[in-house]
Formats: sequence, C-alpha cells, structure tokens
Amino acid sequence: MRAIIFNVGNELLRGIFLNSNLQELSKILLKSGIPVEKNIVLPDDENLIAEEIQNYLGKIDLLVITGGLGPTHDDVTKEAIASALNLELVFSETLYDSLKEKFKKYNIPETENLKKYALIPKGFEILNNPRGIAPGLKTVVNNTTIILLPGPPAEAKEILSGFLQELEKANYYWNYIRTFGLKENEILEKCKEELDAVDSGLYPDIRGVDIFLGSKNASLLEQTSQRVVSKLGKNVYGIGTKNIEEIIGEKLRKRKLTLSTAESCTGGLLGNLITNVSGSSDYFMGGVVSYSNEAKIKILNVPEEIIRNYGAVSKECAYHMAENVKSLFETDFGISITGIAGPTGGTPQKPVGLVFIGIATKEVAYVFKRIFGGTRIEIKMKSALESLYLLNLILEGTTFPENTFKV
Repeated sequence: MRAIIFNVGNELLRGIFLNSNLQELSKILLKSGIPVEKNIVLPDDENLIAEEIQNYLGKIDLLVITGGLGPTHDDVTKEAIASALNLELVFSETLYDSLKEKFKKYNIPETENLKKYALIPKGFEILNNPRGIAPGLKTVVNNTTIILLPGPPAEAKEILSGFLQELEKANYYWNYIRTFGLKENEILEKCKEELDAVDSGLYPDIRGVDIFLGSKNASLLEQTSQRVVSKLGKNVYGIGTKNIEEIIGEKLRKRKLTLSTAESCTGGLLGNLITNVSGSSDYFMGGVVSYSNEAKIKILNVPEEIIRNYGAVSKECAYHMAENVKSLFETDFGISITGIAGPTGGTPQKPVGLVFIGIATKEVAYVFKRIFGGTRIEIKMKSALESLYLLNLILEGTTFPENTFKV
C-alpha cells in the first residue's frame, strides 16, 4: 500500500506553523507498513485542493488530507472534496447532536457557524475524534481510500491510528528494530541479505538507526528479524517503538532497582528523558545538576583536588560524581555526565564534544570517554542517550573491564 499526504493551510505555507503533521503521520503510516511517497502542502483554496485530489484518484492507495475541517470561512477542505468527487455536502443531525456534548465539554458557546462541523460529503464515513471536535471522514473512490483529518496534530494522530488498527488486521506484518552505535552503511553491510528478503528501510536520527522490516509472510518476517537482531547483537536496544528511556524504566521497575543522576554539561536533560516516562518515580530517586565546579564540590562532594588536578571534564570527576550521587540518593545505580558541549570551551587537549560518562553500580564503577560531533544541543542529547544505552547494556549483564575505574 502506498500513501500521499496533503497538508492544507495557509499558515503552513507562510511559515507560521511547523508542518509537524507530515512527520508524525508519516511515522504512524510507516510503522503500519505504509510508506508515504509524496507530500503536498496546499493553501486554503477550494479549487487547488480539488484539482490535486482529482490528480491522484485511482493512482494511489491511500490519500490522507489534514486541515480545513473547522467552522470558519477559510476551512474549505470538505467543499473541495465534494467538488472533486461531484458530491453534495449534507448536514448530519446525528453528528451535530454528538458534537453538542463536545461544545459543552470544551465550554464553546453554540453559534450558527458551528453547524459547519456537521456538514459532510455525501456517503463519507464519520471517524470519531476523541481529542477534539472536528471528526475525521473516510471514503473509497476508484480504489483510493481518502481520509480527511483535522489540522491539530494530536487529533490527526489519534484518528489515523484508530483507522490503521483496522488495517493491521490485514495480511501485512512488520517489525521495528532499534539500534545505537552503528551507521546505516554498517547495518547494510552486515544485513544486506535480510534487508533484501523483505520490505525494509533504514531510518537514522540522533537516537540511532531504526530498521523497518515488513512482509505479508509472518514466518519470513519473524525469521528475518531474528537474523538481523542476531547479526547486530548488542547494538540492538529494542524491538518495537519504545524509546530507550522507556525500556530502561521497565527493566528497573521489574527488578526493583533505583537510579539517580549527576549532570553537568547536559544540564538536566538526562533527568528530563527519564521522567518523561510515566511512573518513573518508581525507580528514579532524583538528580543533581552540578553545572559549576562549586556545585560539584559542595553538593556532590567531589574532592577539590580532583577538579584542581584533573579538571571538571575528566574521568576522575565523572567517577566521583557517579559514586557520590548514588550514595546521596541511596540508589542501586548512579549516572554522571560531564563534558564540553560547545561551541566554546574546547582546547586541543579537551576538544568540544569530549564527554565522560560515569556509571556506578553496587559492585563496580565504570567511566566511559566519548567525543561527540554536532551542535551544542546535539552533543547534550547524544551524551544523555549514550548514558542510557550503556546502562541498558549493564542491566543485560555486559561488563566493561577496560572502563572499570580504580581509585
């Protein structure tokens, strides 16, 4: 199945709002094995929208259109689809009665223009919007399924996900393999045979490279997925769509283990990632953002001579930060991050991107040296993510003798 996304809205073309619907909806479709072949951003112009709809009828499996379903004069997507398909717009009393409850829920005074929400192209199926007011709409014309979605991304995602749940019952299966520490070309070199055996895609971002595998043959998909995981080994941190902070959280909770953090260059980003997971208070006891040397000394009890002799960006400092935050919060693990995020502050001996990550367990403390590239924001994120990937390996039983810190 192939898809095209139309995003409708003058605000998108004028750069007022970021087109986040394209990114979010494309991800959702891809995870269901439906690649997006093209995206078109259109103005709130009935004729232009209708013309583009007619261009793709019968040529694409799925046409997703976002925006322009509201009650104002510039919301013209339904008028455009009716024009393109030579349909009339009909008022749905049933739909409007259900919308009245939403008006009350969101404290929206009922006015005449709100009736536009209940105007739908004749024959379209109504898709419930659990996050907002404007419903989604669906029809099939010339073997092209057309889905109309409201513009707000949270609403569009919810409705599209509900629609795709029905498709997932069809004979198409997929896996999502999440990796870190490997480039696309390295994965391709290791797994070319497997990637060629099924529908596949490699999708890099700051978190690593995600591998999409899809097939109508469930057995083939499972065998291929197992071979890919086996070949990539410890560089695979998850199967599915969960992020590393969610995976870490599940493992800590299941084993009744606790974690604390001491951050310098990441400024609390690691703690933010951990606490973005609901229920993280079960295992995350707290963190210290010790950005200054004084904070490292006074709060984390890093010996002053350590910073004087080795500097705040050093394996010695990272070790004391990890050990002492673990003691401070009485946790099973303590993670520390200290480094130079740039763009200033680097030297030939300690360049921008140099980061030391400490992980203290009950038995041993490790310190890892990394040099990351990228912008300041990217170096901070890479540092926080790397600390979680390393903790995940430790939780899986990996040891790092070469990184063991000995006082």
